[in-house]
Order: sequence, then structure tokens, then C-alpha cells
Amino acid sequence: MKNTNLVEIPLISISPHPQNPRKDLGDLTELAESIRTTGILQNLTVVRNEDYTYTVIIGHRRLAAAKLAGLETVPCAVVEMSEDDQLATMLAENMQRSDLTVYEQAEGIQLLLDRSFSISDIAEKTGFSESTIRRRTKLLELDKEAFKRSQQRQVSLADYEKLNEITDIESRNKLLDVIGTVDFENELTKALNRQKVRAKLMEFKYTFEKMPNVEIFFEENSASKCGCAYEDSLYFHTYSRPVMPKLDRERKYRVFIHDDSMYIYKVLTAEEQRERSRKSEEDLRREKFHAEAEEINRRFHGMRKKFADNPPKLNSIRREILVKEFTRCVAEGKMYSFMCFAKPFDESYDKDGGVAVMLELIHKVLDDRDTNGYIAVYSPSSPRYDNPELNRFYYLINRLGYEMCTEEIQLRDGTHPIFTKYKGE
Repeated sequence: MKNTNLVEIPLISISPHPQNPRKDLGDLTELAESIRTTGILQNLTVVRNEDYTYTVIIGHRRLAAAKLAGLETVPCAVVEMSEDDQLATMLAENMQRSDLTVYEQAEGIQLLLDRSFSISDIAEKTGFSESTIRRRTKLLELDKEAFKRSQQRQVSLADYEKLNEITDIESRNKLLDVIGTVDFENELTKALNRQKVRAKLMEFKYTFEKMPNVEIFFEENSASKCGCAYEDSLYFHTYSRPVMPKLDRERKYRVFIHDDSMYIYKVLTAEEQRERSRKSEEDLRREKFHAEAEEINRRFHGMRKKFADNPPKLNSIRREILVKEFTRCVAEGKMYSFMCFAKPFDESYDKDGGVAVMLELIHKVLDDRDTNGYIAVYSPSSPRYDNPELNRFYYLINRLGYEMCTEEIQLRDGTHPIFTKYKGE
């Protein structure tokens, strides 16, 4: 890039660069007022066009604010620069000043990739690591309009990058509707669980395909269409922890795969069909209810434990709330059997005043793994039950900064779909 002396150039001769990565220049009122009062303190960088007009490379906001302030000329450094270097310079300058949205960064990087820049070339020109550049461009796979809507919620880059854990693009786009809200972590956890189940089911499918006595059907088929009147021996879905069944190689089976669910039917002989009845609808309903209830209870227990294991920094008022609850648990005689499982108290106290170890012990006492939810898993006919200990723990962590998602609130007030969906099946 060859530089020249600063020159005053009429605003009428200067145009913004058509491929500037930054699309939204933001509110220019304050900058325009400053320029009107003190003038432009930092020159613009421009390139000369063949018709003796100029195009801005660095200083798009200053150019727009100068026009708003009513200036006639602005100080410019006129440089010679190839089109590729112009794009790289604009991208680097905006990224280093954090002027671009995450999506604008991704679009700018893709523009350079389209012009045959390599990942290493872009990393060298922008100062960003190659892994950062790859993660940015992956965002372009997402639905553009949904992504723009999500940015209105001021979503952190860390949350956007969590979406990369989901391999299915449709699932990622659905998560854009809740990213930046209290429901995001819960919906992300559910999507990851579904992804694990699907991967496991595909492993099973590969094994089944090698077995001569197994027929595989996909979602466009159903048991009734295929004439299945056989015993429903196994059922896997999102709420399950699938384990490869040990199938008798001498028997015939039919496997039905639908999205993240799998039904395995054992083909009965004529004599067996007479002797054994097909699993009742009530049994299947109970099985599905138990699996879903266990998954919900386990998921939210994990989210509460995650908060307890990594508590936020507490101010004096919140720390006093925690100490009072800890003292109350000790006075009730609930704490002693758990003391041996906690972090060393002296180390924790030196680090954070004992917050981590106190919250860990309270969690063990009030959020018991064996009764860790609001759903009674023993009966789909009356699935809801009161859990005062869990109410008490939620009351504490809410006051310490935990935000309940929509599904947690539904579990507490009894409006969650699981409380009614299996009663009438």
C-alpha cells in the first residue's frame, strides 16, 4: 500500500465502498456533533478511481457523519491498493475495532474466501486465528433472517458457537429462536440429547443391516401398513439411553425408525401369537411416560448442579442469604452425612469465602438425585407431586442469580404437557 500526503477532498467526490463489511453504521448524531464542533481529527483513507472520484477504505462512519454535519471537504490519505487488499483492509480494520456484528464478520470472511484468499491469508491480514475464522464462516450455514432476529437480543459469540455442537442445520436454526433467552441452555441440552440418540440409533441400524433376519423400515412406513401384529419388544426415543439389544439370530425382527425413535418388533410364530398377547397400550404408555419423566428430571437436576458447581460471584446480600440457608440445613441435622463428599472447606473458603462448598452441600441435601424433580415417575395417571425440598432449593438459587427457563416454571406450576399428555393415551 503506497501512501501519499493528506489532501482535502470534496465530500461530493467521495463514495462509501460498496463491499464494506459493516452494513449498519449505527447512530451518527453524536459523532456528527463532534465533527461540527472540532472538525475531523483522524483522516479518511481512500483510493482514487479512474474517473477521479474516490472510494473510502477506512472511515465510513466519519464520511457519513461529516455529510450530516454539513462539511464540504474532509482530510484524506489517498492510497494505491488492489481490490483484494481493499476488502482485507476493511475487514481487518472493522474486526479489530469490534465494529462488525458476528454475522457481518462471517460475510466479510466469506467474501475474501470467494476471491481465493486462503484461511491462513485471512488470518495473517486480520490478526484472528484460523480456528476463529472457521467458526465465523460456519455461522453462514444458519438461516440469515433468523440470525438477524437473534442479534436483537445481544447474544454472546460464545452462545452462537455452542450451536456448532449441533450437526443438524434444521435443529440449529430452531435454536436461533431461543438463543439469548433463559430457555436456550435447556433447548440446547435437549437438542444435544436428541443428537446423541440419533447417532446411537444409526449405529444400531448399521448392525441390523448385517443380520439376515431383520427387516428395516423408515418413517414413511408404519407397523400397521407393514402388517405388524407382533410383540413390541423394544422402544427407543429421545428420552432413552439406548443400549444395543441382544437379538436372537434365530428369530425374525422388524425395525421401524422414525426420526429419533426406534421400535423393534419380534416376529412371533403362529403358536406364539396364540399364546402371547401383544404388549398392552397401557404398558407402552407407561414405558413412554417413565422414559420422558426420567429425562426431564435428570436434565434439570444437571442444570441445577451446573449452577451449584459454578456459582456466580455473590455480593454481601446474596452471600448472607446463602449462609442463612446453610446454617438452617445444619441446624436441621441434614448436613453431616454429606460433609465427607464436599470440597475441602479451607481451600474453598480461601478462594471464595466458602460459597462453593456451602452451595454444593445445600444442593446435595435439597436436590436429591433419587427424588430430583416435580414428576412422579411411578404413575402416568397422576404424574405430579409436591417436592418441598426442591421448591426450597429453587427459592435459594433464584435469589442467588439462577434464572428458571419456561419449562422449569411449567413443572413448578403444573402446566407442563407431561402432566396431561399420557393420561388419555
